[in-house]
Amino acid sequence: MTPSSIRFVGLAVAPIAWAATTQLGQILPWRDCAAGSSWTLVSFAAAIALSAFGSIFGLGRRQELGTPGEKVGRALQLLAAMFMFAISLQGAAIMLVDPCAR
Repeated sequence: MTPSSIRFVGLAVAPIAWAATTQLGQILPWRDCAAGSSWTLVSFAAAIALSAFGSIFGLGRRQELGTPGEKVGRALQLLAAMFMFAISLQGAAIMLVDPCAR
């Protein structure tokens, strides 16, 4: 892979993690209620970890690629931080609302 294509892989990690947790947040609470497990929280923790990986990946790209890479790296960090915030709010809602209360 070329360095320019690697940047876009790092850029897509956080939005894909957010989209996956949005869908899993609709499906897994029913499963958690029936089985008495907490897979929903595990999925949100994994998504936050993936978004943090995307942010750290942006740091490495910024140092490696120079001036254009610096702009992309900063945008990637900001994007990952925004999606981490959205995922953490979704995770907080899951922790506050009982899945069996529906």
